[in-house]
Amino acid sequence: NMSLPSATQQSQFGRTHENFCIRFCEQVEKNSAPNVVSNPQYSAAVAKVFAQMSDETRWKKFCNFLKKRSELDDGDLLNRFSSCWFRATERIENARMHTMRMFSLIFELMNGDSLKAASLFALHSTIVTQLQSFEKEELSGLCALISDRFLTGGVVSKRWVGVATEVLKRLGNISDQCFEFAGKSLNSRSYRHHFLLKLLDDVLVTDSFIAVISLLRNSSLEDILVEYAEQLLMKELDAQVATKLISLLTSLPAEETEKVMEHMVTRLDGGEDLLALCTQLVEVFHSNVSIARTTFALLKKDRHLVTSKLFALICMLSICDTPRVHSSALSELKQSIVKLWRHADKLKESSWIKSAVGECDIEALKRNFDTLLNAISTDQKWSTLVGKSLLDVAFMLITDKGKVDLKITNGRIDGDAGVLLMGKRLLVTIAGTQPTALNTLMDRIFRCLSVCTNHSSSLVLIDVIVSIVLEHTAQVLNSWKSLQKLTDVVCCLKEETGIALVRALLPVIVQREQLVAAIVTEMRRHVLCETTASTALPILLLLLKSSVIRAAVRNDQFSQSFATFSTQALQTMGINTTVGNNNAAIEVISILRRALSQPASTRSLLYKGIVEAAYANENLVDALLDLLCTHLASTAPISREAYVESTKTSTVLLEPLPELIQAVSVLIRLAIHALRNTSTQIVSPRDAQVATAVAHIERLIESVRDNDVHDLQVDKLSDFSTSTMGRANLAFATMLISLYDVLVEHLWHVGDALLRKDAAEKIASILRRKDELNDVLKEKMAKKKESKVGKVISVAMCCVYPQLQTVSLMISRFTQKQQDDEDNVDEECIMVLRECVFSWAVQWAAKIASDLRSCAPNASSVSLCAFARANLLLYVGGEHVDPAASLQMWNHTSTEAIVAFASAVSLIVSKYGPRSQAAIVELYNFSSGFRC
Repeated sequence: NMSLPSATQQSQFGRTHENFCIRFCEQVEKNSAPNVVSNPQYSAAVAKVFAQMSDETRWKKFCNFLKKRSELDDGDLLNRFSSCWFRATERIENARMHTMRMFSLIFELMNGDSLKAASLFALHSTIVTQLQSFEKEELSGLCALISDRFLTGGVVSKRWVGVATEVLKRLGNISDQCFEFAGKSLNSRSYRHHFLLKLLDDVLVTDSFIAVISLLRNSSLEDILVEYAEQLLMKELDAQVATKLISLLTSLPAEETEKVMEHMVTRLDGGEDLLALCTQLVEVFHSNVSIARTTFALLKKDRHLVTSKLFALICMLSICDTPRVHSSALSELKQSIVKLWRHADKLKESSWIKSAVGECDIEALKRNFDTLLNAISTDQKWSTLVGKSLLDVAFMLITDKGKVDLKITNGRIDGDAGVLLMGKRLLVTIAGTQPTALNTLMDRIFRCLSVCTNHSSSLVLIDVIVSIVLEHTAQVLNSWKSLQKLTDVVCCLKEETGIALVRALLPVIVQREQLVAAIVTEMRRHVLCETTASTALPILLLLLKSSVIRAAVRNDQFSQSFATFSTQALQTMGINTTVGNNNAAIEVISILRRALSQPASTRSLLYKGIVEAAYANENLVDALLDLLCTHLASTAPISREAYVESTKTSTVLLEPLPELIQAVSVLIRLAIHALRNTSTQIVSPRDAQVATAVAHIERLIESVRDNDVHDLQVDKLSDFSTSTMGRANLAFATMLISLYDVLVEHLWHVGDALLRKDAAEKIASILRRKDELNDVLKEKMAKKKESKVGKVISVAMCCVYPQLQTVSLMISRFTQKQQDDEDNVDEECIMVLRECVFSWAVQWAAKIASDLRSCAPNASSVSLCAFARANLLLYVGGEHVDPAASLQMWNHTSTEAIVAFASAVSLIVSKYGPRSQAAIVELYNFSSGFRC
């Protein structure tokens, strides 16, 4: 019995349907065997089964059973039953409906994943065999099934597409039948053609549309795809049309691909669907590099597209992320941006040039980059799509070899730095979108710094690090281990770059003792090397300043250096500035002590660094003063042999004594300042330390006063030629000149020269010694110029500038009229000093003003303002100054004074930007009191 289960058997639904299928297959296989005589009972039973299956409800239940059964047995029963079903239809009338039903069921199951490979192959063979017997009605029905499948959406498997391909092939092979389509009578090929074009147009879901394209390609009907692409090009380019065009790209010939891409890049620019379109296009570029190359050639030919259209820019960025065209695309994009940026002003001025190069607008490019930056900041998908390419572009823009004048204001790059600034913005924005990948970005910045030869590019990269540390402090702190690579890089960089790099990362470094220890250990080795000491010493001093608890800030001494952080910024970042690292401080001090045995060039750097460190953190004064006093006590008496070494090839100083004296003098002043600000009830060990330091310098002063040019063997009878002895005498004489200057500066501040006549006379006697030596040098240098000089041999000269505050204070003291309520000064001292010190200070003011930025690189706004006031007062003269200091209008000193004033004001404005307003107002109010 092979009848379907009755209504009373529904409780055993699965078993009864399974029994029916087995019995049905057994009977069909038995009666369909070769040489079997036709059995009327079998034919009646088959007719009964098909009559029962005509009921729609029964058929649906049976289909549900077959679907569930296929999930359990991978389609074995379905394969056997369908084969028998199609054989059984040969014995009944109206077999078309039952054949189509089973075909449709198999067609549907082919799109699932319940069938195993063996069943799939067998079923595919079965339905392909059945297709050969289908006529136009069945094929039209199958086309409707295909259309419904695509229009419904959802996943379309390759197996299902394979069956649909066979349907289309069969449709193309029927040449003697007519099909109805949109009221027209068409042959099979025309029907297929119109059907597929309509299907392409009707399908709106991208995945389904791609499946339709795959169907046409499998059917070798690419000409229909080309025709449909042409139809799309005639339509208005909206998101739906663009999506279909991008999907078609991989299936079109090269010339049609170029046509489609040109159509899109010239017309698409922005919109809400831009992300989806660009994501789809990137997938196309990665899957088919020839399309990426075609697009690249198109954008290279019309460069203005990249700089004026957002979609074209994103296309180029996507191509930059395509491996095979990565380098050439990056280079082309960088060249387009840099050239446009460089010649933007000319394009604005010349309509002829603009018409020749096309729609190249720097403002449009900036807007497009701004749009992209905003997009990647708000949507992680954009960052994933173009973030890597933007990162590559950013580094290429920053490392551009073009010359750019950077302006440093308040420790940061300020103003318009062209493409460098755009590169910086890109890096900082990308860092914000990928905070967990900051260590990778920092590593890349370090590598770039290690090979970068452009100083401006290095500064911009360091400024990027400052921004990252400011905005993502916690993330950088958490990834501090990646910064250990810094120790391998920093001393390989240029001096200024390496120091600025450590300064930029200092807020993070000082929070991790292990990192501080690693850097100190590495710097211990580099400080002993003459080529890397200039980088290692300042870094050690930076760590020393940060390892000792900071004292009250002296705002009148130094301005904020490049890549530094203000105390307020550090507190905002959550960095604790009240915690020290005593172990690191002790270790650094011991390294600095060993550095005092290094060559004079290293010690010179050390002395300058110590002064800056002491001004920045006065809690360092005691340790640093002890360090330098110990070294000063070990210096030899002043003589040429003790301080200069001359050979046939070079002449070097063995000890930069003037710089040492100036450093000790500054530390003495800072120590005295601290003593005066503490209670007199506390007995401080600083008293003895300061007294010892002053005594050391006093002995040196007495030695200078007691020994004239004859005693020091640098008189007019001495040799100043290019011989070994002559070069030694010249180097020794220039060192003495600087020594005299720093001793004058010391006595002015520490010796109470305005109150004590002996101190004033010491200054006068030292300046007389300087004048004597200057006379000798003038005469000898004049004779040297007249003689023919042979080969040039290096001579180490010593030139030390007095501090800006010293010069300003001296000029002000001698020019300003004394007020009745001011501290009393000894008139005799004033008279003695005015004759010698006033002219000395004025001369130094002119020298410093000639190169103010390098002579006083870290001067604060307060110091520069005081210098400007002093020189303005000197220039105005007349009744506004002390009569003894009044200058005639035609005096060259008056001209030098106003030049110095202008230099100071210019530096204040350029260095401090908007913050200079208070200083300018102060100078204006000061000058408004003069009646010119």
